[in-house]
Amino acid sequence: MKRLIILKAAALAAAVGASAQVNNPALQGRLERGQLMLSEGNYRGCLDQLGDLPSSLSPAEAETVAWLRASALYHGALPGARKAIEEFIEAFPASQRRYQATLYLANTLLADNPEEALSVYATLRPSAGGTALRPDLLYHQGYAYLLTDDYDKAAACFKSVETDSDFGSDARFYLGYIAYERKRYDEALAYMGRTDRRRLPGASADYYEAQIYYIKGEYPRAVRAARSLIGSSAVADNPTFAAEARRILGESLYHEGDVSKAISELEKYAAMTSTPEPSAMYILGTALYTRGDYAKAVKYLKSAVGTDSAMGQSAYLYIGEAFMKLGDTDAALLAFDGAVRSDFDPDVREAAYYNYAVAKLGGGTVPFGSSTTTFEDFLQRYPSGRYTPAVQEYLVAGYLTDHNYDAALQSINRMAKPTDKVLAAKQRILYTLGTRALATDPSAARTYLSQATALADRDPAVAAQVNLSLGEALYRLGDYDEAAAATERYLAAAPDNDPNRAVGYYDLGYARFALKDYAGAESAFKKLLAAPTPLAHDAMADACNRLGDAAMQSNRLADAAAYYDRAFKLAPAAGDYPLFRKAVINGYRRDYSAKLADIDRLLQSFPTSALIPDALLEKAEAYIQMQRPDDAVATYRTLIKAHPSTSQGRSGYVQMAMVMLGQGKRAEAAEAYRTVIKNHPTSDEAAVAVEELQRMAAQDGTLADFSRFLASVSNAPQLDVAKSDRLTFEAAENAYIADGNVTRLQEYLQQYPDGASRSTALAYLMEDARDGGRVRDALTYATSIVEAFPDSRIAEDALAVKAESLHSLGQGEESLETWQILGRRASTPEMQCRARLGTMRLAADLGNHALVIEQADALLASSAAGGDARHEATFARGLALQGQGNTAEARKAWKSIASLTDDLSGVKSAVYLGQSYFDGGDFKSARKAADDVIASGTPHTYWLARAFVLLSDVLASTDKTFEAREYLRSLRENYPGTESDIFQMIDTRLTNLK
Repeated sequence: MKRLIILKAAALAAAVGASAQVNNPALQGRLERGQLMLSEGNYRGCLDQLGDLPSSLSPAEAETVAWLRASALYHGALPGARKAIEEFIEAFPASQRRYQATLYLANTLLADNPEEALSVYATLRPSAGGTALRPDLLYHQGYAYLLTDDYDKAAACFKSVETDSDFGSDARFYLGYIAYERKRYDEALAYMGRTDRRRLPGASADYYEAQIYYIKGEYPRAVRAARSLIGSSAVADNPTFAAEARRILGESLYHEGDVSKAISELEKYAAMTSTPEPSAMYILGTALYTRGDYAKAVKYLKSAVGTDSAMGQSAYLYIGEAFMKLGDTDAALLAFDGAVRSDFDPDVREAAYYNYAVAKLGGGTVPFGSSTTTFEDFLQRYPSGRYTPAVQEYLVAGYLTDHNYDAALQSINRMAKPTDKVLAAKQRILYTLGTRALATDPSAARTYLSQATALADRDPAVAAQVNLSLGEALYRLGDYDEAAAATERYLAAAPDNDPNRAVGYYDLGYARFALKDYAGAESAFKKLLAAPTPLAHDAMADACNRLGDAAMQSNRLADAAAYYDRAFKLAPAAGDYPLFRKAVINGYRRDYSAKLADIDRLLQSFPTSALIPDALLEKAEAYIQMQRPDDAVATYRTLIKAHPSTSQGRSGYVQMAMVMLGQGKRAEAAEAYRTVIKNHPTSDEAAVAVEELQRMAAQDGTLADFSRFLASVSNAPQLDVAKSDRLTFEAAENAYIADGNVTRLQEYLQQYPDGASRSTALAYLMEDARDGGRVRDALTYATSIVEAFPDSRIAEDALAVKAESLHSLGQGEESLETWQILGRRASTPEMQCRARLGTMRLAADLGNHALVIEQADALLASSAAGGDARHEATFARGLALQGQGNTAEARKAWKSIASLTDDLSGVKSAVYLGQSYFDGGDFKSARKAADDVIASGTPHTYWLARAFVLLSDVLASTDKTFEAREYLRSLRENYPGTESDIFQMIDTRLTNLK
């Protein structure tokens, strides 16, 4: 290794003979005293003699003064030497001292600019300076060549003066140094052995001798040389030499078998340098590991893993084994992973593979590291190795502990003769894949779970759960018969204490309900209510609602009312539905006062419920039955004013008109009908109004006026529909339904631009464009429907498609406005939920935190919102609360669903919760949040990667930089995604951890 080269001070000029006139106070005496002091090395004394001289000097005197001053500054290494020499050369170009002055000038250039010094030396011939200056020139010229790495020329110069009395020792040192650099160690030792070690540079010879003896493996000699160096003056001003002396001494003692002293010396070495040699740290770490001091071993071995070598690979293995001894399985796994990824020493790699398997099965986690892949690679590389039998057993268990289930399944399917254990693992993997696919791809879930049923004999308990999940998948696919059958197989096989029996009863009840088997549904839901392990209150309330619905189907109104009461008590925050249904029951019972009380309670307690428009219709109906037509009309007016764009609001016009007709208010009724036609000409209610007004006009003999009225309203229903229009549309519709052909629908619109079925044709074309990803076409069709048929039921779907398309095209403000319009027009709870979700998402994109919270609260208060929507609302609400600075409430929201890591909103909440803790300095809670996500086996790889990044941040902030760095390195190598921000996060942190 290349070390510091120490330049000896320039040789002194030949002593100037003393003069008998040294005490002469005149000029001559001062010059002679200055000459004497120069020869004796009293350079400042010499300069003092040259001060305050007469201004009139002869040329010879001036030259002498200038020379003495330049020489004193040069030999004394005092500031201004170079300038004084340059001034002398310029002032006395013909001086006999010019050669020597030029040599001195070159020597002053050596340290700062050896290349320039060489150019000056090149102007001097060695023979021209005489025997006194020739060694000085050649020595310093050789040193300049050495500084420029021209070893050949440097060696030639040093050889020419190696016997010189002044420069020979130093020249021999540098000849030894050159031989050392060229790895000619015996030659280097010979030269170093002939140097004067009482001064520099010879005093450094012990350093190079120690290095050489260590390199040659002559450890006893290396020990002696290192100890000699430690006690020498060479290390006093050279921390590098001092540290290296300890390193060579420690490593040599280790190789000599004196481990205790080696540890002591190497620990001293480690404390003396910030960049210790990996070899020393490896020796120190392994020695401490053997002693059983695992924590210290890890501390030092971490400095040895940065080398891409067999030593670095072995260091990883030792670190992993030390961490296993310390009980830190995660850190151990990371270290074994590092050893596995190196391929320098096959034995080390094989041992690392085995230990990796042990750590993995012990619960260790490495980012996206597939244990099954590792095991299979092991068996492929070491089919008959010493660890192979154990790894074969670990492989079976590994399939279940590994979260990369797709790869595990592919691996099993490649096996020619899978063992019973492997088949049992396959059953569990298929079950896991099936349950994971339920939320996003029920068809894939059915495939996985159906395959799992063929392995029912492997584990009956798992087989039962397979049927439960298969039933849910079939239900989502609309195959209610098979869904019920699968769920019943689960219930028949599962033990009575199975905590999922309640889920089974719930699923079976819904399947039977969908089949209109109300008795079967009722039986299943009743068993759910009696189950020893019930579901959450909202699910139990939902079951009570369905029991009430089933009871109403068989006209058991008392039972239905009791179930709705129970539903309300279980989940009062989502009690709008049972209250509404109780009101309907009271209407059937003709207890209209009770009906009105229930509806008023609904209106007061749930002002944002999607059932409000229907409730107002029911309220008006109650007033009609109670012979209170004025109250009915007032209620209709309330409905029309609050919900004018809904189908219920439009229906309110029509029913209000009927009440008015019953009151004899014929003109007011006609005006109500006309209002529907004018304000909502494309609605179904407008068609009813046309029929009623047509009948009234016929009675009044005003059909001509009525016809003119219809003609004045754009898009109003006409009194006759052409038969050809109807037939053409039916043909186009059949073609679309049969094979997705939209050509005939487009032709229909061209042929009948104002056709009676135009809205339906546009709806089909909108659906086709949306499903085909043609966003602009979908937007065009949706806009046409909204503009031409704003009051039709299809307009609500069109508003949703329009909003989604605008969002896709980057028109966020317009999309938000469209979602809000849909929210005001939505006629069903499902559409209301969809509108609120869309509004919430756009508000989040636009940073409108208050609107996000408003919509999220409405979704969470609605019984119509499904689980996915409620989870998304909870996450978005937390994000908005954080945006408002309300961190405590944000964490509360995220924490409520953080355990649902299979759900996208759930795992996002978990990661944001952990990040919030980290940003607040609560590293313990942040670590737990990250660990929970990692241990959950979430299928959402991006958020799993984010959890690993968070974990790395926590580790780095708690002085565990090795683990932090290794997690990032492993994540970078194993992450299956392509998101650039993940790799940017990794690279930025790796750079900061160097």
